[in-house]
Amino acid sequence: MLFEKLTDSVSVRVTTAGKRTKFLKELVPTAGRIDKNDAPHCIDVIEALVRGGDVELARAEVERLSKIVGNNNRYHLILLRLQAVLAQWDGDVAQAIVHLQAALALAREMGLPGEEWPILGALGGLYAELGEEGKAQQAYQEAAVIIHRLAETIDEEDLRVGYLTAVCVQSILEKSEGV
Repeated sequence: MLFEKLTDSVSVRVTTAGKRTKFLKELVPTAGRIDKNDAPHCIDVIEALVRGGDVELARAEVERLSKIVGNNNRYHLILLRLQAVLAQWDGDVAQAIVHLQAALALAREMGLPGEEWPILGALGGLYAELGEEGKAQQAYQEAAVIIHRLAETIDEEDLRVGYLTAVCVQSILEKSEGV
């Protein structure tokens, strides 16, 4: 599967978007296309493809994924997040919000707080982009509450500290405080 190779590669997370895109474009033809088993890992990959300029490949993969997720809510949640990435790229912030709100509702329905907080963080960013600071702050604060609640469940101190100091977590925590 494509993403087994990607998730084992540190370069996907630490290189620039352009280098990621080159790396990803090399893998897609040789490793096959995204399948539903790859879905949990494809948000970062699709985002890297879009930011790296290969929007058509990203669109094709999201479209293909949309045809194979079926009635699986977990995969549907991921598909909604991917559709939000593409809508935001297209400049359709309102549609990106619709996709993320649907993803958030699904995450809540399925009891997936680990999916809720990044969705809320993304919503906060979109609301801020629209100048809706109150909604943005509310989304960031809800995300922060979930982050802290999840951190409390991590017994090992080093893991908890690592989680709370991760860049994506810190970004949301700072925004929730209005920093």
